Amino acid sequence: MADIQVASRMVHRKSLAAFLKTQMDAPKAVLPYVPADLKSQAPLTCVTSGPTTRKRDTPQSYENVFGLTIRNIAIYSLESEPDWTPEMAEDMIDTLEHQASIALLHADQQALKLGFRAISRNGTSIPDIMKVNGVSYLIEGIPVLVEVDDESQEQS
Repeated sequence: MADIQVASRMVHRKSLAAFLKTQMDAPKAVLPYVPADLKSQAPLTCVTSGPTTRKRDTPQSYENVFGLTIRNIAIYSLESEPDWTPEMAEDMIDTLEHQASIALLHADQQALKLGFRAISRNGTSIPDIMKVNGVSYLIEGIPVLVEVDDESQEQS
């Protein structure tokens, strides 16, 4: 029986996060997950897993489309820091979105080198406000599609 190797969404999620880390200077950290403690790391950019489509390509491989979300997180309000304003939080979210958008274009230009067939935004970003341990955060999720060949195809 042929050795079947199916592409791992985890590997490509971590690869995208590592690439974004080299391209973005506004976040304190770029992580391949959302940490339990946001406060000490915000502003922060996280790459999280999403819906996946795997269409059979050959008897041993799929055409993979991984849905990922780039989550930009900024402190919205913090009682202990009255000098930090909601306007500053909006400006930070806009800066993070701008840098992530530029980085995604760079990633698509280097897709094959990064192990992707292609990478692109997938629709409208989704803003939200979240409160954790008394701290309010602005969050914007940017949906991304990463097209990936199975490892068995990459090696042949």
